[in-house]
Amino acid sequence: MSIKMKLTQSEVSLVALTIVLVAPVAIAADSSGTITVSGRVIDNTCELVNADTPVTLDTVSAVSLINARKNDVATKDFSVGLKNCGAHATKVDITVTGTADSENYNAFKNEDTSNSAATGVAMDFYSVSGTEITQIKPVGGEKASQSLTADADNKLNFRAAYVGTRHTITAGSFKSVVKFTLDYE
Repeated sequence: MSIKMKLTQSEVSLVALTIVLVAPVAIAADSSGTITVSGRVIDNTCELVNADTPVTLDTVSAVSLINARKNDVATKDFSVGLKNCGAHATKVDITVTGTADSENYNAFKNEDTSNSAATGVAMDFYSVSGTEITQIKPVGGEKASQSLTADADNKLNFRAAYVGTRHTITAGSFKSVVKFTLDYE
């Protein structure tokens, strides 16, 4: 037995309108997703005691820099403090960057821009870890490593020194900036 139904024009329009109105709801239901955020908590890092560390090199004569012939003058050792080091903080890689001197790319430029800035002088910068002294250059993302004592405050040890870069040196003020990043192992 077969039943035949005859739909009027308004009934066909009503069915079509219902399909049009229900279709977006079905599509919207399929337009959802999930975001899973993950990460890692570690205990091998430390906090810097001071983010900025001012260091003042001793006053030297231009003649002493000329006589040193590209060797370090007025070497100064200093430390950057670390605190709250984690239970697994045993080693840190130190990456430094800065502006290289135009005459000696291994040295940091005198960035003093005043009228009284010294010329022909730059700064050599070193990481000091026990008896190991490693020159760190301003360009190229050079790294040096230093050991840490876990669950203790630590110090990162460095050395800075003037270095003459020309045969003629003009007396004046000096300022160089060393930026660093610490990566803990």
